[in-house]
Amino acid sequence: MSIIAYSLSDNLNHKLEKLEELRKELHVAPIDRKRLLYYQWSIRTMRIKDALFQDELTTSLSEINKIIISSKVQSAKEKKIIGIKKAFDFIRYEWYVSSEKVTFEVLLKLNTYINGVNRNTSSNLMKRQFKDQFNQLFDYLNIGNEHPVIQAGICYSQILMNKDLELESKKIIATLHAYVFLYKYGYDFRELLNIEAEWIKNTDEHDYVLKTAQEYNNITTWLEYFTDVLISQTSQILQKMNDSSNNPIFSTRLLSLNSRQREIIQMLEDPKSRITNKQVQKKFSVSQITASRDLAKLTIVGVLFSHGKGRSTWYSKT
Repeated sequence: MSIIAYSLSDNLNHKLEKLEELRKELHVAPIDRKRLLYYQWSIRTMRIKDALFQDELTTSLSEINKIIISSKVQSAKEKKIIGIKKAFDFIRYEWYVSSEKVTFEVLLKLNTYINGVNRNTSSNLMKRQFKDQFNQLFDYLNIGNEHPVIQAGICYSQILMNKDLELESKKIIATLHAYVFLYKYGYDFRELLNIEAEWIKNTDEHDYVLKTAQEYNNITTWLEYFTDVLISQTSQILQKMNDSSNNPIFSTRLLSLNSRQREIIQMLEDPKSRITNKQVQKKFSVSQITASRDLAKLTIVGVLFSHGKGRSTWYSKT
């Protein structure tokens, strides 16, 4: 895969400088811990909803939360929701400030999360030409010293602009891969970024800029647009924090944990530790329903992660 030409124009450098200023402001912005957790939880759910929308699938936020904690995932849409959540969890816990190099295997893993073991999609992606193309791309990005936002923007554009690559949920996977590069270098924006929302809000502009970049074989304008998206997102996050600082708009009930739930978290301080519904029942002498509610709440707010299915389900902090 030949890298499409781009230049670090004065305009692009100016935008990156502005983004850095906003990013620094965001990371030191004072915010109540419960409010931050609520915002992060909300964004994680919205990311899933917006990602589904890119696949022309719609559902409510409440339905997404129900599916996340359900052990009975049946439909294709439900599997897609779980897959998107697992992909974001993978990025959060495996790629945040990681020294690992991004490889073709990461793309394969994201594809598996989103599309499952889809023979047509997997076999297409595994073709030698794509493996060689993307290894070339990732080698270029791993070796280079470009700004993380530039790397993320390049990766996104190269996946979408590859006309020969027939990939189900291509836009979702491209967006996820952009997140990989952002998180790898600590550009998580306090886990409040939702790039998908901008794609949906400005679909025509997004498509036009990308199409123009492809026609002229130069992605400078695309990278400027991509940086503008992050500037817009960061500005909105800061505005939301400032506007709601003295006027709470969320229910603290969601994030108010009881002593039993807090103790469950403490029991899992060791990264290798895990817990099951039965263990919670035994430890606290509670019913199966109460244990399920405790674990479900901790899963919804993003404190715990569920693994397995049915009676084999277990929970951990990673």
